[in-house]
Amino acid sequence: MSTGGLSISSIKAEKKTINMDIINRLAEDHGFPSRQPIQKEPRLKRHVRVNATGRNLLISIRLTGAVKERFYKAADERRVALCELLELALDALDQKET
Repeated sequence: MSTGGLSISSIKAEKKTINMDIINRLAEDHGFPSRQPIQKEPRLKRHVRVNATGRNLLISIRLTGAVKERFYKAADERRVALCELLELALDALDQKET
């Protein structure tokens, strides 16, 4: 197959400029109106739903390995969930300060 003396690498695509005014005018003339973004109404803030246990928030904290082990061990010894252990610890801290 002959390429007429041109190599594939020497053929470059021409960049075409697009005049958006002409395109918009043609679209309107032929019944194709431009689509404008739909303005959304701001969402109302929802109230936080409380699940059956009353605990519906997540807290993420960074601990050392030793503190994590102490925390899990204390919860296991007392047979309470981690969230309950945190509540007990905060209650004890409040009592100590008063």
